[in-house]
Amino acid sequence: MTKNSLTTSIILFILAVSLLFFAIKNSSKEDSKTNISIETIKEEVIPYKAKDSMSKVLVVKDFKNSSISHSPTDTFKKTLEVNGTIVGGYIYIKADVDNRALTSFDDIYVKLIESSHGLYKEYGGHLIQSQSLDTPKNDKQTEFLYELSSIKYKKSFTDSDKEVLSGNWLAILNDSTTKKILGFSSTSRNGDMQEMYIYYKCLDNTDCSISISQ
Repeated sequence: MTKNSLTTSIILFILAVSLLFFAIKNSSKEDSKTNISIETIKEEVIPYKAKDSMSKVLVVKDFKNSSISHSPTDTFKKTLEVNGTIVGGYIYIKADVDNRALTSFDDIYVKLIESSHGLYKEYGGHLIQSQSLDTPKNDKQTEFLYELSSIKYKKSFTDSDKEVLSGNWLAILNDSTTKKILGFSSTSRNGDMQEMYIYYKCLDNTDCSISISQ
């Protein structure tokens, strides 16, 4: 092999290696972008994350009570006023009993009440913890999350968790009637409803709101 041929071969080899390195580097960047995009999409579709991009209204904060013979020592009751059209959302509750997570002997009672022209309807009851959407778990508190269109509950504390009822609060919120929400901690111990929020999304290109009053 001549000196010129050897030089040419070396140059071609270096060029080929450089092109291969460049291709691998670009491929890694694209894979990284793809992974980031997938993670972003996952966060957008996970309800616990998705709620944070919605509007929200605080229903109650630091409401404390216990129950004696399944009757609450205190309850909260608030009036809801809805303007515009709500197309989706969640009800979110963070609670504890004796500064610990709820057990199978404790639950949260929440009810939406509709009244108009002498008509009276109630939707809700004892929320079924096992039917909550995924939320972070720890031993200090319990978080509940339900779609407004599918609130999972049972009528009585003594009912089996398999006796699941489903309430479409979304339809009720969009009804032009007076609405009230009431609730309490159903526990024989010291219950604390740390916070309850309604997260909601408006019809595209429109404004909407939910306000709370006593």
